[in-house]
Amino acid sequence: MQALLLTSPNRFTIRLLRPHSPAIRVAALSNLQERPAMRLPVITASLTLATAISLYGQSKPPVPPSDYGQWESLATFREYGGLSPDGKWLAYAITRSNRNNELRVTNIADGTTKTIAFGAEPAFSSDSRWVAYSIGISEAQEEKLKKEKKPVPKKIGILNLTTGDLSTVDGIESFAFSPDGAWLAMRRTPPEKKDSDKKDSSDASEVDDTPAGAALLLRQLSTGRDASFGNVSEYAWQNVPKTGTLLAMTINAEDKTGNGIQIFDVHTAAVRVLDTSASVYSGLSWRKKSADLAVLRAKSDDHHEGPTQVALAWTNLGQSSESAPVYDPTADAKFPAATRTVSFHKPEWALDGGIVFLGLAKWEDKIGEPAKPATPAADATKTADASKSNDASAKDTGAAKNKDEDEQPAVDVWNWRDVEVMPKQKLNAKNDRQKNMLAAWHLGKNSLVPLGKDLDERITPLKHQSLAVSADWSAYAMERSIGRPAADIALVDVSAGARTKIQDGLNDDHYLEESPAGRYLLYFHDDHYWTVNTATHAVVNITQNAQTSFVDRESDWTIKQKPPFGIAGWTKDDAAVILYDKFDLWQVAPDGSMDRHQQAHLSQLVWHQVEEIRFRSPPARCFRRPH
Repeated sequence: MQALLLTSPNRFTIRLLRPHSPAIRVAALSNLQERPAMRLPVITASLTLATAISLYGQSKPPVPPSDYGQWESLATFREYGGLSPDGKWLAYAITRSNRNNELRVTNIADGTTKTIAFGAEPAFSSDSRWVAYSIGISEAQEEKLKKEKKPVPKKIGILNLTTGDLSTVDGIESFAFSPDGAWLAMRRTPPEKKDSDKKDSSDASEVDDTPAGAALLLRQLSTGRDASFGNVSEYAWQNVPKTGTLLAMTINAEDKTGNGIQIFDVHTAAVRVLDTSASVYSGLSWRKKSADLAVLRAKSDDHHEGPTQVALAWTNLGQSSESAPVYDPTADAKFPAATRTVSFHKPEWALDGGIVFLGLAKWEDKIGEPAKPATPAADATKTADASKSNDASAKDTGAAKNKDEDEQPAVDVWNWRDVEVMPKQKLNAKNDRQKNMLAAWHLGKNSLVPLGKDLDERITPLKHQSLAVSADWSAYAMERSIGRPAADIALVDVSAGARTKIQDGLNDDHYLEESPAGRYLLYFHDDHYWTVNTATHAVVNITQNAQTSFVDRESDWTIKQKPPFGIAGWTKDDAAVILYDKFDLWQVAPDGSMDRHQQAHLSQLVWHQVEEIRFRSPPARCFRRPH
């Protein structure tokens, strides 16, 4: 067995082991979801450790407050960084109480480490030759700049993992590697909007904020040469791992001159303009593993507040079969009245590419300014003379009054029917303004099918079916606000919008999930697991005959439904689902076809199967827990 120990100054240790070592198998077992059965050993170990620390503390003075800031915590990255794609590098962070954090990038083979002060958000290139990360400043420096109303500088670092060379680029807000790892896109920090510090987002009226454009640098990492694009508000690489070559950009200039959608091909160095107009573009969205792109283009109306959005899509970009459907809600006679498509719901592609999901919300009418009352000419002259004589004195007294007068107290009016208290309403004001209802844009028919019916409803499209799941909690808003989740569940036909009721008053929709192949929905209700066949819509209680309980009755949760022990996973083609009870694993057929004896027998088979295969396969998802 080979291992590498990475130790920080405060004795944090990371142990990296070969995949087939016994320690890895033990670690896999220990990483399973914690169950109450494991609490006793943990408590015993905690008491032993506390006793040891207490005895050790009798011979050592307590840590002085001046050293508190040096206490460290180890943080690993999942979405950004962690292990490099080839498994030869590890990026992790050391966070300290005094905020003097650092990023460390370690070569696993020889243990050499690069340390970057205030480094964060590392990302490896797909070829494992580069790692990029953001670089911040100390907390004291940041507070000082904010007090002085100066911008907080942002920059990134780029580390060549082959040569060890480090470089930095100032003024960068975001960055992203190309799918093949050969290019790095870096967007500069856009200029601050005028009077942005005077606006209170919690009190501002609902508008579609115009994204600010900024320079985008595109660096070829092998040569270090940069290409620059101006007024880029959004950018996104083609979502094709290893081979994607296209970079999509929305161009939004301050005067809207030259606004549009542009595509840059890094292999041919060709720029193509897909669309251009004096409109605002937003919501770039590539379909996974394809050359399909969707975006929104704003369209204003003199009679309504804020713009609606025209949906644009391109399928098979650059190929002979390329098409470019456009959906304009203002030109669709069947589009719901007083409704608009919104920019704060980014377009979402269905897996097969035939549907793009959009967001709908109410389109408020503009409220005209009240007309000023007409004033006779004589009265106007008299008023003008009076205002001139009192102008100077009014300015002096007004200035003194504003200077000396205390801020007037504000009054918040809360209605007893309001679900949320006033402080929470203020915190959630922006999110509440951006609530929307899901709709399906069918590209082949160029038609829109509204799926949502209420703003207090979550519609989740299923990945492998022409269906979506509706979780409507409008009738349980008060219960949810105090931590007692409940919802009415229904299946929604994406092609027509028709609904099939599944369960009213589901105790907790958190446990509602789709099977990997999309054949079933699984949820937990009234102490049992239930499935919904997505083809026939049949609802079955699959654990009613089980010789065990899947409910954690020792949980201290104060809600109606105690939580289950959890789900370990599914077998191939959704043939069975693996469920935890307090100690064991149970393999249960999702159609409820297994009787009590078969379920008990299969739970033992899972134990023997795992024992036989775990030495030559990746860590299994399910193990029998020790008694």
